[in-house]
Amino acid sequence: MWHPAGHDVFFATTDTVYAINLDPRDSMLVTPLAQFQHIDDLVYLDQTLLVSGEVNDQTGVWSLTLEE
Repeated sequence: MWHPAGHDVFFATTDTVYAINLDPRDSMLVTPLAQFQHIDDLVYLDQTLLVSGEVNDQTGVWSLTLEE
């Protein structure tokens, strides 16, 4: 999913949330943002990534607040 400013893309594998910075000067840096036991879904809402999944054997929804 795209950040509204268009400079970053957020995605998740089965267990990690990542950001890719699209600024060509920085060689499109890939940054891991959070690690989970497993991820079910990822949603962007109002400067926040909401992640549905499991951490430390606890299932739930976690939020990651993003800076511009």
